[in-house]
Amino acid sequence: MTDDQDDEEAKKRMLQFLEEFDNCAQSVGGGRRQIDIQAARTLVRNNKDGAANLAKVYCLYAASEPRAIQVSYLVAILYKAEFGDESVLGFVQQKLKELGLQDQLDRLAGMDRSIAP
Repeated sequence: MTDDQDDEEAKKRMLQFLEEFDNCAQSVGGGRRQIDIQAARTLVRNNKDGAANLAKVYCLYAASEPRAIQVSYLVAILYKAEFGDESVLGFVQQKLKELGLQDQLDRLAGMDRSIAP
């Protein structure tokens, strides 16, 4: 495979992950949605590369799209829980700090403790 083919395959896996991740959300009224954590964990387990890529890409959108912060952080935490690998979470945390979003990161810190490995 060429680098372009590898990039296309990675993009395809990430977009597939995003579509399936969206299906893990359920409406809870008032325009709010809640993620089914077990379904999301299964999705991360079954699409490791798509999950990692989505978390990294979404954290780059965080400066202009606040919802992207939550998605990115949640996927990174689920990745850590499923694989025992903190690299994606570390990347997300570092990028959010670089974007000046430490306050948002502090608010999300409890999420990490609520999702058991």
